[in-house]
Amino acid sequence: MEIVMRGIPFLGMLFALLMLNTVAPVAQASPELAVVQCVAGGSSAYSPGLTMTARPIDITGEGTFNTCLGDSAVSGGTYTFTAHSDSLACTLGDATSTVKINWLPLNVTSTVDLAIARSVRPGGETAAVITGTITAGRYVGASYTSLAVIVNPAAGACLSDPGVVSSTGTGTITILKA
Repeated sequence: MEIVMRGIPFLGMLFALLMLNTVAPVAQASPELAVVQCVAGGSSAYSPGLTMTARPIDITGEGTFNTCLGDSAVSGGTYTFTAHSDSLACTLGDATSTVKINWLPLNVTSTVDLAIARSVRPGGETAAVITGTITAGRYVGASYTSLAVIVNPAAGACLSDPGVVSSTGTGTITILKA
């Protein structure tokens, strides 16, 4: 997936900083152990579309991840998710989500319950911090963190209905287990 960030130097810089801080193997002072870290990319669809007015939004999406470190049995995988927000707009909001992950080449799954906190949403562009817990499958009980940059290809669409109906993004995922 190719993400074009022309005209968005702040988010490009933010994404670079996020990647520098999360892709390298983790040596942490905390008692948590990084089980696996991967680079991810995917797409989302919004219904109804995102506008400047906060409203209830349902989100669906899918993607892939690769370049995984930490668990030699995992090289990458795929994911699908559903999310909902009671109040989401191009410039503000958060959501809750359930993600289904298929770890490859093992072909085993994980279910993750997430909270999506938007840290930056200028013009529909998003830098999101996504946290949760793996509730079923591989790594059950572990914490999940994702840092994502979600690019809105039509920021002007925020100004009127139908709004932003889809987006793509890249980021990292980190699974930690005490």
